Amino acid sequence: MLKGCDWGTHWLLDPPEFTNLQSENETSIAELAEFVGRTLSGSWHVVGISMGGIIAQSLADQASDRILSLNLCCTNTGGYNNPFGVNPMVQKLWFQKASAEEDPVLKILRPCFSPKALDSGLLEEYAQHIRLSPNPPSGRILKLQWQAMTRFGSQDFLDRLKMPIHLYYGIQDEVVGYSDYHRLKNLIPSASTQEFCGGHMFFLESRVSFLKVLHRRIVSNQK
Repeated sequence: MLKGCDWGTHWLLDPPEFTNLQSENETSIAELAEFVGRTLSGSWHVVGISMGGIIAQSLADQASDRILSLNLCCTNTGGYNNPFGVNPMVQKLWFQKASAEEDPVLKILRPCFSPKALDSGLLEEYAQHIRLSPNPPSGRILKLQWQAMTRFGSQDFLDRLKMPIHLYYGIQDEVVGYSDYHRLKNLIPSASTQEFCGGHMFFLESRVSFLKVLHRRIVSNQK
């Protein structure tokens, strides 16, 4: 599951360096999967943005004794906001804004699929679905989405996450609905929350503000 969800942004934050907001270590999912496969050393604050929330939860579950805090931004857990489940009309809007250097559908979707999924032709199948119809995608895609929802959306899974959890949300988020965000809040009642004015990419639109809030939450939790 971890290696199959190449989507979103994932950070591992080294506490000794975190006082400098420019020193965050942005880690690709391929690197993160390899990182988890080795012996985890040190302690980390983990940030999962968008689909990265699922990856961050997986890492926190696998290495709970090494995770100082779990920070979920613009995500609602359980695979609802993944490349297989996003509203197709929203995806088409993204495609219209993509570069014309490459087929915009493939350009945007390719990073969402693992090498195995690419070899199986699943990317082309899903891209064809997006081009033609907003109807539900193929059975194989729905199965992947269901697997994500049933594992990472279960109360049993979330109850195992014992570290402090902080939730961040853009109130104009066009991907994760406000009701879905509240669903996550209800699943993790102990989590602290912070709302921003902005859409799904508010953490980039307001990068400095987001990093300052992230820093303040984590530092205050350490006192």
